[in-house]
Amino acid sequence: MKIYTYHAKVKKDFDVTNLISQLTSQEEIKLVAIKRNYEEDLKKRLSNLKIKVDFPIFSDPFLEILLSESEKILISIHVSAPETLEIKVLSESKDKFTLLLELIKSFNGVEKVNYGTFSESKEIEKLKKVLKLSPHGKKLINKKYKKVFPKIYDHKIREILSEIIETFSGIPVPIEVLKDIETVKREGKTADRIFKDNTLTSKSYMITCSKCYGPSFVTFNTTAGANKALKNAQYICPRCKKSSPEIVETFYVKEEVIHVLRGGLWLENFIDQVMREETENVWSGVTIDTNELDTVAILNERTFLIECKDTSFGQNDLYILMEKARMVDANIVIIVTTKEIHENVKLVITKYQEEGERKIYLIKSNNTEKIYLELQNILRKDRERYTEAVFKPERESLPEILRQVRGLRSVRW
Repeated sequence: MKIYTYHAKVKKDFDVTNLISQLTSQEEIKLVAIKRNYEEDLKKRLSNLKIKVDFPIFSDPFLEILLSESEKILISIHVSAPETLEIKVLSESKDKFTLLLELIKSFNGVEKVNYGTFSESKEIEKLKKVLKLSPHGKKLINKKYKKVFPKIYDHKIREILSEIIETFSGIPVPIEVLKDIETVKREGKTADRIFKDNTLTSKSYMITCSKCYGPSFVTFNTTAGANKALKNAQYICPRCKKSSPEIVETFYVKEEVIHVLRGGLWLENFIDQVMREETENVWSGVTIDTNELDTVAILNERTFLIECKDTSFGQNDLYILMEKARMVDANIVIIVTTKEIHENVKLVITKYQEEGERKIYLIKSNNTEKIYLELQNILRKDRERYTEAVFKPERESLPEILRQVRGLRSVRW
């Protein structure tokens, strides 16, 4: 279950009770007004006890909670401020709520419905004024790079590509030479997928010497092109000076793949995609002043700052991260790293947590599936906190009413 939040500007004379009546009377999704029904039932029971209640039992008359048991949808409708309507939906998917959202949009007095809560919209406005797209951010939205990202979420693919890049960078290498690399030997099937994937690697043909295997350093896109070159020119090996050429198949890792791996862009993209499953309010690859921020998100009326590290994360990195968190006023800081973290750094993280200014979480894994599960667990806990705050029934006035019931031994409801 996820929470979807919206807010709308409404006219001064907007009547939320009429909106509730319209939502509960429509036939497509059966909704029950929990708070209204509960209050009516409670007043009736108190009336039977000769206690007259002519004021709202719950402290906020502008809040209603609607439930659809069949569709598993819980909705909070709240006029939270003058001319502001807050809509919070607990549902398995956004699609189920679409019909009701369209009904709210078309209701008389509702001027415009926006994604997120009213308080979130204020934070979004502030962030939009200070966040700028970084060079990393431009690559994250580049179509050429976006094709690469999902291909290398697999840690085995990244391991093979990283070793090829470390050894040969982006130069064409005969396939037989690549097959001698340790990780290629160990992960043969995965390596074959890489060599067949033209998003990650390019195939070319090179003329080499069959005697000493000295390359010509000239590559061709097709074997026909290489054969034509041999027919039109005499080949002399620059190493052994013999004329005994052969054409071999070569592969090289594409330049954009090298950039994505060496810069840790794949991890930033992965975190960006996970956060976008939860909220539209996500900014990745941005700067504030001269500081680079990997991912900033607003969710459940909190600001998240996520740091992605495909290299070591040291104590100095932590100090800088805490300064970034201060600059965006982050409530929750998440460190995602693929490398081991020194115990001294963990101690400093614990110290920051004890101070209580903001929550800090650490995710250490090279496996995107594990990163996903740990990040989702963090988001789930915060969603549960927020759900309880939004949908917990108000009971502030109830004790005062019950105190009026003198001599009553039990009240059943």
